[in-house]
Amino acid sequence: MIRKPAPALPVPAVPPHPDSVLTPQECASWLKLERRALQRAGVPHLRLSHKIRRYRVRDVLAWLDRQAQSPTVHGR
Repeated sequence: MIRKPAPALPVPAVPPHPDSVLTPQECASWLKLERRALQRAGVPHLRLSHKIRRYRVRDVLAWLDRQAQSPTVHGR
């Protein structure tokens, strides 16, 4: 049986506004991750109930900044 590839997620044309709140699917699409990878990566989120998570864009941007690694200088 041949499996068809999963449909591509829609990619936003512009980054979301920093005050926006995204669903897990929207946030995963924005970061070009699968939804499960988003959860495992430790991206900060709001837990509205035991089943509902939302992602504030400003929190995700701050998290991304913390994840960025500065280049290291060898020999120092």
